Amino acid sequence: MKEDRKTFDFKDNKLGLMVTYYSYRDRLAVLCIKDGELYSDITINLPDKLTELPNYAFIDGFAKDSGLEKTLIKIGVIKEVIEKDVQYNMGKYDKVAFDFDVLREYDPIGLEEYLDVKLPFMKGI
Repeated sequence: MKEDRKTFDFKDNKLGLMVTYYSYRDRLAVLCIKDGELYSDITINLPDKLTELPNYAFIDGFAKDSGLEKTLIKIGVIKEVIEKDVQYNMGKYDKVAFDFDVLREYDPIGLEEYLDVKLPFMKGI
């Protein structure tokens, strides 16, 4: 993680965000980074569940249970919880809408790469 990358505080940690995509269905993937290393997945790819819009994703169980989801809502990264406790196999996950404008503040290159793959006509929005 570059030192000039925007960070936020979570449980005495300075964390950054990395935006990428899952190779299956090119869905949005958001990760937490600490000191250049993976701290936590924020999203999880649930192949059989719909993510109708490109900014929709499912929150990983750790992110939800640890309070990371609530922190991301508080700082505006997550704009809205669309559906709570979506059952998938043995887990329950929240479907959320990410705010692309706020995500861009944390990882502008990653977001643009995701948009290039998912929605090439949205480049530069």
